[in-house]
Amino acid sequence: MKPGLTKADTVGLVTLAVITAAGWLLGIRPVAEMKAQELVQAHRLAQAERGQLRYEADALAYRQTARALESRLREEEVTLEPVGAMNRRLSSLALLAEARGLSLGELTPGESAPAGPSVRVPITARGTGTYRQVAEFLQELHESSRDVSVSSFSMSRPPPGRAGAASFEFGLYWFAEP
Repeated sequence: MKPGLTKADTVGLVTLAVITAAGWLLGIRPVAEMKAQELVQAHRLAQAERGQLRYEADALAYRQTARALESRLREEEVTLEPVGAMNRRLSSLALLAEARGLSLGELTPGESAPAGPSVRVPITARGTGTYRQVAEFLQELHESSRDVSVSSFSMSRPPPGRAGAASFEFGLYWFAEP
């Protein structure tokens, strides 16, 4: 016998290669692709579940914050004065400004307007003082007058020759009973 492959051996090897390729293309490859798709989908599902858990944790934190704020609002309920007490409110604002060292040149109420169950009265305050005095005034106003909010604020630097004094203008809203 001659050493080497015979024609039958060659046909057998080619047949085996064709059957292996067909098995790969028709059987193993589609299964491998489906498994890869399953892994991608499992990864996406895990990401979505992590996102859902973060969302639920955030929602819980927001609900807890909202409950805490509602509780604080109930504790810090503000009793509004009647709009007829305008002069008393202006006087208290002027006294507070004076106590903080501000020099008021103008304290003028504007036209009141409905604001839900209350009335919103704009008040313009103009004068002079240092930055520190203005900051102290605003801080004490915030702490002592829960029915007054600051709607605008501007301050200009001191004129030449007047160290420390600057002009300011506040826009305030006073909330009162109608």
